[in-house]
Amino acid sequence: SAVLSAVVRIEVSAVRPNYVRPWQTEPLQRRRGTGFVVEGRRILTNFHVIEDAVDIRLSRSGDARRWSARLLQSGADVDLAILGVDANADEFFAPEVQPIKIAPTLPMLQDPVRVLGFPEGGRTICVTEGIVSRIDAKNYRLGLTASLSPGDHLVLQIDAAINSGNSGGPALAADGHLVGVAFQGLDAAQSVGYVIPASVVQTFLTNCLHGGGRYAGVQEVPFRVQRLEATALRSRLGVPPGTNGVVVTAVSDLMAVTNSSSLLVDDVITSIDGTELGNDYTVLLRAGERVGADYLITSKHIGSPTTLGLLRDGRRLAWSGVLGPIPPPIPRTHGLDASPEWVLICGFLFAPLTAPLVDAVSVENGGLDSRVHDVYRDAVERKHGFRRRDLPSPPIVLLDILTHEVNFGYPFGGWRVFKSFNGANTNQQWSLQRLYQRWRQAKLSAKPFVELRFTDESRAVLSTRECADAEPAILSRYGIPS
Repeated sequence: SAVLSAVVRIEVSAVRPNYVRPWQTEPLQRRRGTGFVVEGRRILTNFHVIEDAVDIRLSRSGDARRWSARLLQSGADVDLAILGVDANADEFFAPEVQPIKIAPTLPMLQDPVRVLGFPEGGRTICVTEGIVSRIDAKNYRLGLTASLSPGDHLVLQIDAAINSGNSGGPALAADGHLVGVAFQGLDAAQSVGYVIPASVVQTFLTNCLHGGGRYAGVQEVPFRVQRLEATALRSRLGVPPGTNGVVVTAVSDLMAVTNSSSLLVDDVITSIDGTELGNDYTVLLRAGERVGADYLITSKHIGSPTTLGLLRDGRRLAWSGVLGPIPPPIPRTHGLDASPEWVLICGFLFAPLTAPLVDAVSVENGGLDSRVHDVYRDAVERKHGFRRRDLPSPPIVLLDILTHEVNFGYPFGGWRVFKSFNGANTNQQWSLQRLYQRWRQAKLSAKPFVELRFTDESRAVLSTRECADAEPAILSRYGIPS
């Protein structure tokens, strides 16, 4: 009963942004999930449960009352969030409501586990039981923008059911300690659920205490690697027989690090913090269990150093540094580094390229068409998922052409990357906005034509007078605020 009192039903009203029509929002959504009490009179849940929330209500099992809650901290990179109670907190955190204790170690395979939550199908608390069937390292970011992930994290696979509404609920060991947080089910398979391990939860809670109480993100993997299994490649890099590792193919030049030396392309990483790597970039978790090596970095507390064992031109070296979050090549999380923005010029709709925009277009169209995919790939994947120092801003893309007589003759053929406005090159949204405002202020005293150029060398030329006259009609026709 003590454990049940700590499990919380979460009801959320949410308004999602509309990145495809950025002056609009999606209809109000209502959803529910689960949370549980942790130390410090806080409630832990999944980030995706409270994402875009405009109202959050909490209730406890067996209690008809509901309490208003607010978001205190969120970590989209680990799908976790911390809530606080707005009012009457002493009533909510009654003496019988004790925080759930976090297990100090990973569970073993086939250890029993119970998942508590409020899934669809009823209003009362539901308990499902199963075992730990797998421990792995996986990318928590799903969908077409998965390559923007800061790195893989440990994950538990269990055979207890995780359904809609279970998200954010505790997965408990036989002794009642937290082994993880339920966050995903697998629709294509029965009795397959995924749990964020307690070690990731503890790191998140600890990192929330740094940086003045603002969660800054996990330590990110600042390199990309290739397997080192081919004999000729090993010989070319001077890797002696019996030595295992992976070869570095890219390094972020923006990685937040205080280090003793540089990490270079073609370096061979043989170990991370003394843990030897396999040629497939896996490490030994426990006897008989190997997982991807990213978690050795992403699971660290902020400020913890990392040491890489290296081979460079056949010589053994050590690289040491304190890693941190790395600026992504394009904004990746709504409300954190992304928001709906747009510039409308003679019906040509421009917006900065962001991960929420790519995801929204994918959902709306059932996938990405080739031109959208090419723009995303050029901005992200061809840069190995890293932002370049010489390109601090995401590219501006042509989202659509809102049909009007003024832009007749320029059919919309898919996304294009913007290059220049009346001869002035820019790849920054604020700069395009400023150029447009200056043009609006000058109006008919400006050049007789508006010329928009794109990186594929296509262009649109429009009449300045006609654009100025047509703007009110375009705004009115498409319901765009002036």
